[in-house]
Amino acid sequence: MDIIIKQLEIQKQIQVTQSYVDKEDNKYTFLAFDKDRQFSIRAFCLASDQNSDISDDKLKSAKQFAQNLRECNHQSILKYIEDFQIDKYYLVVMERFEMNLIDWQYKNRLKKKINRNQFLKIALDLFKALEYLHSKNLLLQNLTLKNIYLDQDQNLKICDFNFPQEIVPSIATREFIASKTYNLELYLPPELYDSSKNQLAKQSKIFQEKEGDIWSAGICLYGLIGGTLLLIKKLTNGSAFFQFQEQLDKDISQFLMNIFWQNPKLRPQISDLIDSIQQLQNIQIEQIQEEEDFNPEFIDIYNKGRDLYSNEQFQESIDLLKTALKIQPQHHLLLNLIGSQYLEIKSYEECNEYFLKAIQIHPQNSFAYKCLGHSFLNLKKLDEAVIHLHKSIEINPEISHAHNLLGVCYERMLLEDKAEQQYKIAHNLHPQQWLPLRNLGLLYLRKKNFQESEYWLKKSMNIIPNKQDPLIKLSFLYFNQSKYEEALVYCKKALEIDPLKEEPIQNIAKIYYHLGQYDEAINRQKKAIQMNENMEKNMYFTLAYAYLKKFKYYQSPTKKITTKMME
Repeated sequence: MDIIIKQLEIQKQIQVTQSYVDKEDNKYTFLAFDKDRQFSIRAFCLASDQNSDISDDKLKSAKQFAQNLRECNHQSILKYIEDFQIDKYYLVVMERFEMNLIDWQYKNRLKKKINRNQFLKIALDLFKALEYLHSKNLLLQNLTLKNIYLDQDQNLKICDFNFPQEIVPSIATREFIASKTYNLELYLPPELYDSSKNQLAKQSKIFQEKEGDIWSAGICLYGLIGGTLLLIKKLTNGSAFFQFQEQLDKDISQFLMNIFWQNPKLRPQISDLIDSIQQLQNIQIEQIQEEEDFNPEFIDIYNKGRDLYSNEQFQESIDLLKTALKIQPQHHLLLNLIGSQYLEIKSYEECNEYFLKAIQIHPQNSFAYKCLGHSFLNLKKLDEAVIHLHKSIEINPEISHAHNLLGVCYERMLLEDKAEQQYKIAHNLHPQQWLPLRNLGLLYLRKKNFQESEYWLKKSMNIIPNKQDPLIKLSFLYFNQSKYEEALVYCKKALEIDPLKEEPIQNIAKIYYHLGQYDEAINRQKKAIQMNENMEKNMYFTLAYAYLKKFKYYQSPTKKITTKMME
């Protein structure tokens, strides 16, 4: 980066005042000026990854970036000025911006309330830009907070887009999972998330779709107002509930939640999102802007600690945030953050200690009560879990995760009717989340109400089509009804998602056994054993009986298997 900054000064008399690293050793963005004007610059390194020669592909990509900007005319897209090459760098000069959204986020992170009008304007600008790009068959490329910009009048600007690209989900998923706050390059939509253990073998390419842009834009907005990278990763793989952020008005949070459908076919259209934002802009909510005068050292420590949390460096974050606690011991959001990390690492006693402190400072802390309930549930202290979850719901009746956790508590207490009620409330509050539906399906399965179980499990499958769990549970449901052909269909669908998942392989072996297809049963069971020799002993029994059924008498393979089974 220093080399090109120096060359700009020497060859073009351009002074760089601020630099952003978009991708280390590859792509940078500068704020700069010359004697006549101020502007921004996107710099592309053209050096080949294999040697010092210029890469034709990188040069083509950089020129395409410039051409895309040249051909676009929209108030939320940075205006193209010129492009040129200096040695092994290709530079595109654009209109100036003042900050990126990471800068904006850091300035607003500790405010009690995010400015409603300002946030809605950012959201509206972003989706209007997206609508324009889609009309030209252009899609976002690696959009994150670091490459969404604001000008001096707080108008949003973007520049990273292209025609639909081919993506290898297994590679994109590995990069997304490994990403940290400092090197995040993309927010991966769920339809491109590959949960397979066999990612190296799954190299098929998929073209980007417009629905993925809607997810990515929504995630950018959610990250802007407090959604951590850790939470965003969990939302992407379907393992987390949407969290209402305390600093954001509830109606805006509900708007964001409605974007995050795992199934891209269920996501709202951009035109509907624009209409929703404009309706929200017409609702005037008085916001008391209480500005807290934080010590700059505290702000710096808090932001660094929060980034460590996002990067799953929990103990480092806890240690750092405890130093911030010495500066601001009465900051309940800080206590919440420390408590959340103890919950992540399953240190439940410490988790409870910090959330109880947070509640003493801020008694209407529904998030803290919910996390305490979750902690007590994991400690198997169900009565205490129920008390704290009820308190969380009393403060905020719309916190769907608390209702789902309460359902789990009631189910473990054998209060099935109450569990059913809580799961349904959780689903109604958060229809984008599949877990309450799965829980209902399993609850009805245990009650042997197969029709209701099938209904809820299929509904959960529709919400999260790339998840194996509903498919495996549906297979189990049909197996319990001796509907072996249907059970086989769903096991095979589960294996399409992850060919190395043991459970559906084992289940297929059992199904073939019951269908009388003993060769298939034996082959599947052998494959399962090769994957995990330490599996449950009844799996060896299944294989042994398959041999018995096939040969009608004890053969040497059976003796060998029985010996293994008896060890």
